Amino acid sequence: MKRLTILFLTVMMFVSAQPTANAAPSVKERYSAIVVDGNTGRVLHSESPDSYRYPASLTKMMTLYLTFDALNAGTLALDDKIAFSEHAAGQPPSKLGLKPGQAITVHDAIMSLATKSANDVAAALAEALGGSEWQFARMMTEKARALGMRHTSFRNASGLPNDEQVTTARDMAILSMALYDDFPQFVHVFQTQQFRFHGVAYRNHNHLLGKYEGMVGIKTGYIRASGFNLAAAVRRNGHRLFAVVFGGRTGQSRDARMRQILDAAFKQLDRVNVQMVMMNPPKRKPSRGPIELSVAMAAEAAIPEAQGSIDGGDDFRVAMGNGWAVQVGAFSNETAARRALELSQSQLPDMLAAARPYVIEHEDRFGKLYRARHVGLDEKQARLACDALQKLQLACIVAPPEGSSL
Repeated sequence: MKRLTILFLTVMMFVSAQPTANAAPSVKERYSAIVVDGNTGRVLHSESPDSYRYPASLTKMMTLYLTFDALNAGTLALDDKIAFSEHAAGQPPSKLGLKPGQAITVHDAIMSLATKSANDVAAALAEALGGSEWQFARMMTEKARALGMRHTSFRNASGLPNDEQVTTARDMAILSMALYDDFPQFVHVFQTQQFRFHGVAYRNHNHLLGKYEGMVGIKTGYIRASGFNLAAAVRRNGHRLFAVVFGGRTGQSRDARMRQILDAAFKQLDRVNVQMVMMNPPKRKPSRGPIELSVAMAAEAAIPEAQGSIDGGDDFRVAMGNGWAVQVGAFSNETAARRALELSQSQLPDMLAAARPYVIEHEDRFGKLYRARHVGLDEKQARLACDALQKLQLACIVAPPEGSSL
């Protein structure tokens, strides 16, 4: 099983404060929201996206990310048994209620996190992967930084209350995208509406599954300090949307708000599609306005065409070599991917001169995606280029070399 390169959505604005163990950042409000186009990285809706919030059980998304990572690396197997310590068994609800010394398979642990949101299982997985929950929380925070989640700090594996465990709506959108891009073979678990364990049926807390068209996950969360939270992923008509809502007064109001912002985002995408059909690209020049809006409008630029199209297998390693890459989008068609490469290269001809433009085809159970990447850079070049693109309001992703531990 090949490990997909870690992706992250770079942000257009950065909050300078960093959460530390000595000074927890202030969480003054509870509500925030964001909707991101997963094919381009474009932010379609945002309300306080970079303000600190308590993640509650959205924390378990990172617990699952590290679990999937270990499965890909071969250090964990789905039929491995995870034993419960007194610490794990002593976690407060929501929980499965296993006693110290009892065990659960990794497969059942994953399913229980995705559906029941079991705190005791999260702690048991943390101890199995990190030696202790405290050490695992350090691993979670380190992975968050590697993914580009600059304003997230974890203190436990479950999301139980801790003043120093904070995140933002934008950071959770980054994690949502990373889960689906890096582990397409596992994300079906987020669509599971019911999980049975020891004869008991546990229903998924995400009540939009099966009720909102295209909803394929991801995770709910609640503690008193956070309100009702939801991270969602939706696939519809070739579009991928990732949305996060924090601070609902009730589960119902949170779900209603999620519907509203997703509906508005899809209408926005439909308007863009109509504009694209009406355009005459050969006569239109690339916009010098906000770049995130000009990706769909960019004409064919007078620069070399992307050098090739490759799949996500061994040829990807050949294209990447030992270098880093800058990804400027993931699209449902190859033409859009090539245009994104051309646009970004036209904006930074000098900084991307050493890179090779490639369209990387990837197929999962939902269909094909075409990832537009400038490959063959070193880490400094890639990060500088992505920072420069971000200042131009062009979404980008820094991808480390295949096999990197980042």
